[in-house]
Order: sequence, then structure tokens, then C-alpha cells
Amino acid sequence: MQAESVHILQQLILWSSPFVNLATCFPILQAGLTSDDTALRKASIRCLRQWGEKDLTIMIRKNLERRLIDMVCVRLAASSC
Repeated sequence: MQAESVHILQQLILWSSPFVNLATCFPILQAGLTSDDTALRKASIRCLRQWGEKDLTIMIRKNLERRLIDMVCVRLAASSC
């Protein structure tokens, strides 16, 4: 169900990106990236990638690349314990 919600968000980004609130959506996608559900992780990755392709400036302005890298580093550090 959550993966389908992310897919719908992806469609909104594709067709109505000026009306999608990044501040509201990013925490949802971030939670999806750290989920144990593979389908949800994949959907979140596809959505973020599409968002970056559609409007890279908004991702840079919001410093999302740094936040994603930090999140991956924390996840990798936790799994190596």
C-alpha cells in the first residue's frame, strides 16, 4: 500500500511538479528509503530519481543530495556493526 502511495506521488511529480510540496514529500520518501520493504524502497528511489530529473534545482536548493548521502552513510555504518 505504501509503495503504491509513493507511485502516486511520482505521478504527481511527473504531471504537476510545481504544485507538489517538497518539504512535505521528502520525509515520506526518506522513510521509504530506510524501510525493510523492498518494494517501498524501490518506489522511493524511483520517485526521487524522477524528481531530480524533472527539477534538479529544487533538490539542490533544499540540499537534498547532502541529506540523502548522510542518510546512506548512517545506514551503512549501522549495518557494518
